[in-house]
Amino acid sequence: MEKVEIARLLLHRQAELATRLGAARDSIGHPALKGSASEGEWRSALQGFLPDRYHVEAAVVVDCDGNASDQIDVVIFDQHHSPTLFRMEDVLYVTAESVYAVFEVKQDLSLEHVRYAMKKAASVRKLRRTSAPMVCAGEPVSERALFPIVAGILASSSTWNPPLGEPLRDALDGAPEEEQLQLGCSLNDGAFEANYDAESAVSLEVSKPEASLMSLLLKLFEHLAQKGTVPAIDLRAYGRELNAT
Repeated sequence: MEKVEIARLLLHRQAELATRLGAARDSIGHPALKGSASEGEWRSALQGFLPDRYHVEAAVVVDCDGNASDQIDVVIFDQHHSPTLFRMEDVLYVTAESVYAVFEVKQDLSLEHVRYAMKKAASVRKLRRTSAPMVCAGEPVSERALFPIVAGILASSSTWNPPLGEPLRDALDGAPEEEQLQLGCSLNDGAFEANYDAESAVSLEVSKPEASLMSLLLKLFEHLAQKGTVPAIDLRAYGRELNAT
């Protein structure tokens, strides 16, 4: 029986992504265009790995009260139980209930960029999520409990020395729950998973540089698998302003 080396395939994918991110960084002078190109490459890498049930796009997240998050570079969301609301001028709006994870994309890891990603994560987590009963396989199912939304940061490199060591730990340590980042990647230096205790003290698990993308993808999939399915949206909450008084 022919064998497939999964690790080698993922490492090859990492090398391809590093090449494209490097090309965008070196050949595109305009900061906004450079950022857009990097965001697109990261979204493609995640979408190409995750099962079809997960959608990966840039989006603004909204809740039933009309509150909106900041523009988020990478939103991993579900469209089965919580439909996409609409697009307007190339901006996608998705419901808070549909979101599994959010990521900020930057050229490098730094204190400024990590704190920025934390604020972006908080803008999503502060939104109100509903949960409604649904029918699954012909059987009624009660409303699901809400799970914590995963958040992280994706970059090509790190400005710190060591790249994923004490400075990163200090940047994450003590963050309030709505700002906590669980996952991150510096493609040239490694991926990290952050774990927080009850006092928000953080510990880091860091991969080898040569396995950064592979480690990030596997850790992300593990987080998503543990969450199962998003809650069914309570359409009455979203439609109450349309009802006659």
